[in-house]
Amino acid sequence: MREELRARIKLAIGHRDNSETSAAVAELEEVVARGTAEFGPDDPVVLEAGHQLALSYANAADFTAQRMGPALTLMEQVAGARERVLGPAHPDTLATWGSLGALYMWAPAGHEFVEGLAERVRDGWEQVVAQRIATIGADEPETQFARMQLSRCYGDGPEAERICGEISASFGRLAADRTRRLGPVHPDTADARARYADTVPKEQRMTLLRELVLDHELLLGPRDPQTLHWQRNIVLEYVGGAHDVPGAIALAERVLGTAHDVLGEEHEDYRSLVSSLRYAEDLLDLGYGRSFRQDAVDHYAGLLPENADFCLTAVRGLTAAEALRRFEVASVAEEVDGWIFLAGPAWPSPEALTRLTENKLVASACWNAAGESAISLARGTRLETFDLVTRVGRGRNTRLMPYLEDLDFTDPDRRRAEALAFVERVSDVRLTRLPGWTS
Repeated sequence: MREELRARIKLAIGHRDNSETSAAVAELEEVVARGTAEFGPDDPVVLEAGHQLALSYANAADFTAQRMGPALTLMEQVAGARERVLGPAHPDTLATWGSLGALYMWAPAGHEFVEGLAERVRDGWEQVVAQRIATIGADEPETQFARMQLSRCYGDGPEAERICGEISASFGRLAADRTRRLGPVHPDTADARARYADTVPKEQRMTLLRELVLDHELLLGPRDPQTLHWQRNIVLEYVGGAHDVPGAIALAERVLGTAHDVLGEEHEDYRSLVSSLRYAEDLLDLGYGRSFRQDAVDHYAGLLPENADFCLTAVRGLTAAEALRRFEVASVAEEVDGWIFLAGPAWPSPEALTRLTENKLVASACWNAAGESAISLARGTRLETFDLVTRVGRGRNTRLMPYLEDLDFTDPDRRRAEALAFVERVSDVRLTRLPGWTS
């Protein structure tokens, strides 16, 4: 019974990651109901389902303050139960308190916050790190996972940088030790090498992963399942950050036939290659394969009037009249290089963006429009949003995030210009004036 419920939780998370939020909510509500009836409300499976259900409620509310009540209430209940059942310094307890802290960014006015939450989570992870260093060692992966959680408690400050440096050094030592003892392509060595690669800058990471794949090809051969597994990971890395979308397509097409023959259609790595190839082709269609103009932020910083508020939305494939008809919050529509740019006083709702898309690509950037400062990317029914003030994505932003490379939104004086640079990156259109801005 518990294994069935765990499998359904995993299924629901997949629904949520694919923007099928209603399906995720329905699945998790049933898991919570059945698990509670069978094992009681404090069972670990029930509490995990409750944690994931609270996150799904937040997604369903589009992280809108007025609709976040159910998500916050449930997350607070789960956090309290986990602390009571598992203890205050258990990783699951700390993960739930951490999720609650993130949801507080979108809490409605008047919501009563848990006092000292940030300090509680930070001190808890400090305890977990110290305990793991004492029991399993400073360089073991489980210790590094705890350190990663601890680093997030310190934001972008020097303490976070110090902890991240420790994580990278530990994974580097672990990879070197396992290579020496087990060989370069032993599964444990490969895992350590890949984890070390995750902690270094992008260019170095890609070099390390290519070396890992090359070692597998040379020592195990191109048809070995482990070789195919790491080739799949290279494809995922190419696609995940949109670092080399054409390269991802070329590699996936090259190894797909071998993976089919060796692994079979039902193997996880083969299915992942197929989905990654389709995703990469979709990204190429979205324009990720091209380079971005490096002067975009400076251009829009000079273009914007001081303290200008705006809401700008770009869509292609519609006439200006049709775009205005569908997009009720816009008051101005202008065509530039095949794209329609709409401007208005209000942040577009998910429903408005859905009406506008119908499988067309839509990018929005708003600053202080009816109190919202965010950017969005939409296509069909899929909407991804990034809050410019909290610098947190609302949901799983796999398509939006690659457009934000080198845009960090940390400088308050440049956030508005960075938002407009995002729209330029999506449309590949350089605007020389902004239609319909309000100051």
